[in-house]
Amino acid sequence: EVSSLVSVAGLSLMVGKFLFGEAVDHWGAYKTNWVFFGATVTGCVLICICGHVTLAMAAVILYAAGLAFMTVGLTIYAKDLLPPEEFSNAVREYQIAMLAGALISSQLVGFLADWSGSYVLFYLLAAVVAVAAAAAVVAVAATPCPTSRVPTWADSAEPITAAP
Repeated sequence: EVSSLVSVAGLSLMVGKFLFGEAVDHWGAYKTNWVFFGATVTGCVLICICGHVTLAMAAVILYAAGLAFMTVGLTIYAKDLLPPEEFSNAVREYQIAMLAGALISSQLVGFLADWSGSYVLFYLLAAVVAVAAAAAVVAVAATPCPTSRVPTWADSAEPITAAP
């Protein structure tokens, strides 16, 4: 059962990235990030309370598909928020931070599971960290920047198009 959940998580992350791109084209980056963020947090919470493999499968699908907002979403969001000359440095720093987070969290999962006897503690922590990260993104996005603007729900009607 565990290997099936891991396989489904990998597949869901790949599908989630595709769906994320399609959603950005239709809703814009701001709304799409919040929808996928919601899927990730909902998946984390469902993983913590599920008692049946079917619910666990649904929870893993939501969690992993939602992670697209972290893997590709922040790059798209940075494109909306940052001036072009700052974009490449910001994406580089973001990728380094993601790698560091992946290295730490991959070890943390096993450590917390061994310590507590369950994976629930890790997924509760993941939900809390995701909410904190979203709050940080909102706070940074609200900081005035002379060359960018804060996206709003109204941006959902403006699909991102390729530069000429």
